[in-house]
Amino acid sequence: MVSEIYLLRHGQASFGAEDYDRLSEAGETQARLLGEHLAELGMEFDAIFSGAMRRQRDTARILLEGMGHSNPEGFEIMDHFNEFDHLPVLREYLEGMIAGGDASVDIPRLREDRPYFQKVFDAATADWISGKLQGPDLESWVEFCQRVENGMVALQEAAGQGRRVLVSTSAGAISVALQSVLGTARHEALRLAWVIRNSSLTRILWDGERASMETFNSVAHLENGKRMDLITYR
Repeated sequence: MVSEIYLLRHGQASFGAEDYDRLSEAGETQARLLGEHLAELGMEFDAIFSGAMRRQRDTARILLEGMGHSNPEGFEIMDHFNEFDHLPVLREYLEGMIAGGDASVDIPRLREDRPYFQKVFDAATADWISGKLQGPDLESWVEFCQRVENGMVALQEAAGQGRRVLVSTSAGAISVALQSVLGTARHEALRLAWVIRNSSLTRILWDGERASMETFNSVAHLENGKRMDLITYR
């Protein structure tokens, strides 16, 4: 029997705040509306998992509240699906630029200007993926991919036969998970992360031998005129 694996990207986090790893007001609303939407569809899950990050856990909790569950803490932590830590990636990239005499990056602007942050972050992650960035507390791109791929194996085992499971995670982890499903090159995986929307669902079918993507990046719970402003990417 075919099983279903749902990859949920967390609600919008708090860009520019002291603590990025918490949901914004919009992020909380996105998660709640998704839960209510799934409840309206009569959808239930045999197991729900979450990465260990606060924004991932809070998304899972609010989702379950929206679905009307009596135990909104009723999910299991699976830290395979933690997002990579972007702060060491940025730090090593910026320190390398400064050490090389390049002072072109406006560091204060990074916390205020989303497009500017994305431009700099794209360059930093490109160096990270290529292996140019090194640091004592920096998880390598290869290590990150291996961790998420191991998580997908664990999810497939949890899905068993004919079950429906969900994991609350992040865009980078979802992109790597899809790379393993679609068979694309690892270095191309992170391109998907830039288009994965907050609180979106990606559905993977698992028949015990092969995984296939059935739905990507769905935000059906937000796609009406009154909620379109809640469709976010960062």
